[in-house]
Amino acid sequence: MKIKLIVNNGPDEGRQFKLESGELYDLGRGSSTTIRIRDSYISRVHARINVEEDGAMIHDWGSSSGLFINNEQVEEADLENGDVIRMGNTEMTVEV
Repeated sequence: MKIKLIVNNGPDEGRQFKLESGELYDLGRGSSTTIRIRDSYISRVHARINVEEDGAMIHDWGSSSGLFINNEQVEEADLENGDVIRMGNTEMTVEV
């Protein structure tokens, strides 16, 4: 499975990230993350996405401000086409 994250809102608006199956992606503002987001309202390591052949799952990685999918706070969730991920002031749309 291949996924694209498109940043719709926030400091990185317009950026796109391509995610490949069989990989783990850490999202956050820290320099050690796989997908670095320049948003001071998110944690250094805010969330992790696990992409597999049959789907993708996102997990809150102990963030201080929470992880939201389609405006619902979650600890973890399966990602579907059209989902909107919100962390801090950043919103990203999922394309599968």
